Amino acid sequence: MNDLNPYASPPPIEESPGLLMHRDTRVARGLLHRTITFAEPFQAQLDYDGKYFRQRVYVGQICVWHRISWLRIHPRIDFVWPAEVAGTAKPGRIEMKFNHLLQIVRFTVYCDGVVIYDERKGMLTTA
Repeated sequence: MNDLNPYASPPPIEESPGLLMHRDTRVARGLLHRTITFAEPFQAQLDYDGKYFRQRVYVGQICVWHRISWLRIHPRIDFVWPAEVAGTAKPGRIEMKFNHLLQIVRFTVYCDGVVIYDERKGMLTTA
């Protein structure tokens, strides 16, 4: 007979420090804002702005995603890295977690399913 309680809370997941790949440079960070300059896998600047009930993602001067966020902030953003920047159009994604004060505590950027920038709780470490 199995003695496990099916209603018990799962064990807590240990948070690990974030990764800042050596090819990335964080330029600016603020409340609902990130600007990141990438040197690899391609040279680009990514801007995320979530202020004033609008969420926007720019790669260079190109707006690749935007939403009006009256009721909630979208924590997952799927977009396409433009061919002008990446050589060919590649799928991209941003995943975010927020605390109760709407501060970003996790910010992860993907290109073609690979993590190219990862920031957790404002801590950056190199791989």
